[in-house]
This record gives sequence, structure tokens and C-alpha cells, in this order.
Amino acid sequence: YKFSGSKNLADTAWYKSNETKTHETGDKKPNEIGLCDMSGNVYEWCNDWYQDNYYSVSPSENPRGPESGSLRVCRGGSYYSLAASCRTSFRNFFPPDARSSILGFRVILPASGAPKSAKEAVEEF
Repeated sequence: YKFSGSKNLADTAWYKSNETKTHETGDKKPNEIGLCDMSGNVYEWCNDWYQDNYYSVSPSENPRGPESGSLRVCRGGSYYSLAASCRTSFRNFFPPDARSSILGFRVILPASGAPKSAKEAVEEF
């Protein structure tokens, strides 16, 4: 898939072509593998440090990023991103102390016993 589990970004993500602010998880359709908001809405902070040429020198299988750096990788795009920035292969980067409405994280819940909606997950928490 070009986007995270979907070929059609507009059906599954908030991004620059269809929104100007963040939304609660689950307001869009789940992607083709049943997950919500894996592209768009807010960039996902990743544990990887950013290095511009990293993939040209990294292992071909499961590259884990450089050992250190000054910028962290963010993926998935945001409500302020063009569609190209919401692709699974696109990496953006920000200082680790950056704060913005376009930055966030994604919570993963176990399949067994998981709430039926994002709102139920917040209520149970």
C-alpha cells in the first residue's frame, strides 16, 4: 500500500486536502487492515534518530536508525501534510523537544478484549 493499509488516503486520513485541524481517532474509516488513523491527523513520533543518508548505509533488513543524533524521525503525515508526506516511506524529522499540533503518537491496543472504539478506550482508561 502507498499509505498505511490503504490505497485511498481521503477515506482513511485527515490531511491538507480535507482538513485544517486534528480529529479524534476513529472519525475516518479504518484502513484495509482494520486500523484507524495510521496516516494523517498527526505525525507519529518514532524512536529512530534521523540521519539524511541513513538508508544508503543501513542494513537492508529492519534498519533501526543511527545510534544517536539531534533529530527524531516522525512518520505518517498530519492534517497539515500533502498526500506525499502521508506515504509509509516518507520520513520527517523534528528535534526531540518539539511541540506542535501536528505531532503526536499512536496507541496500540491488544486485539483480544480491546474496546470497540477509540472513545471506549479513553473511557476505560
